[in-house]
Amino acid sequence: MSSFKKILVSTDRSELSDRAIHAAIELAQESGAKLIAVTVVKPDPYAGMAGRQSEAIDSHFARQRIEAEACLHDLRAAAESAHIECDVLTKETDTPWEGIVEAAEEEDCDLIVMATRARGLWSTLWRRSQMQAVLANSKRPVLVYR
Repeated sequence: MSSFKKILVSTDRSELSDRAIHAAIELAQESGAKLIAVTVVKPDPYAGMAGRQSEAIDSHFARQRIEAEACLHDLRAAAESAHIECDVLTKETDTPWEGIVEAAEEEDCDLIVMATRARGLWSTLWRRSQMQAVLANSKRPVLVYR
C-alpha cells in the first residue's frame, strides 16, 4: 500500500485527461488518499482596466470559466462515486504548469498525476512542454500517463 495522503490530478478539460483522472481515482482508492483536482484558466489580461468594454472578451473568459467548472464538477462526481474525497481548484495563470505546481505546493500533495499525449503536432509539443515544466519545477513526484 502506498503512503499517499493527497493526490493532485490536473485536467485540461480534454478527453486525453480522462486516463490520468481514472488512474488518480484508482490510486486514491488504493491508498485512501484525498484527491485534489485542478484545472488552469488564463486570466483576463484586461480585467480592471478603466474604459474596458468588450463583450467578446468578457464572453470568452466567462465561457472558459464555465467549462472549467463543469469539468471539475464531473471529476468530483466521478471521485465521489468511487467514495473518494475530492476538492476542486481552478487556478488562473498564463502558464498551466505554474498553476499545477502552485496547487500541489499549496495543498501539500504527495503526488501529481497528469496526461501528456495529444493529437496534432502543435498540441503535442505544447502539452509536452507543460509536462516537462511541471517535472522540472515541482518538488513533488509526478506520474505521467500517455
